[in-house]
Amino acid sequence: MTIDGLIEKVEKLSKTKEALRTIGEVADILSIEQHVLRFWESKFAQIKPYKNRGIRYYTLQDIELLAKIKGYLYDDGYTIKGAAQLLSQKAYKRSSLVKAQDPSDNILISREQLTMLVSKLNSIRSKLT
Repeated sequence: MTIDGLIEKVEKLSKTKEALRTIGEVADILSIEQHVLRFWESKFAQIKPYKNRGIRYYTLQDIELLAKIKGYLYDDGYTIKGAAQLLSQKAYKRSSLVKAQDPSDNILISREQLTMLVSKLNSIRSKLT
């Protein structure tokens, strides 16, 4: 599944791209079972969904990583060990809203997200004054 196809599936849900998705929603998006996602979580250190009261919540970056893993395993024929090695060689890191200290790392927040955040902060500031 391409990233564009993945984003299109995510957009069909009634949530924004930035919203967290439950394991059931992610399983539907990727067309795999929930227990497979839980199993992958135990085999791939890069998969770290947020957990609240035992419920897993995934970001868009998590979903992109899971789609990449699915592609390695189902389409490219890698074993779990091979896919894990491939991901570690590519040094996949979980995205964060804090800019990495290494200048060679990608910018971790899009201009659209930053603009939306500034707008929300300005709205909050106007309510406080």
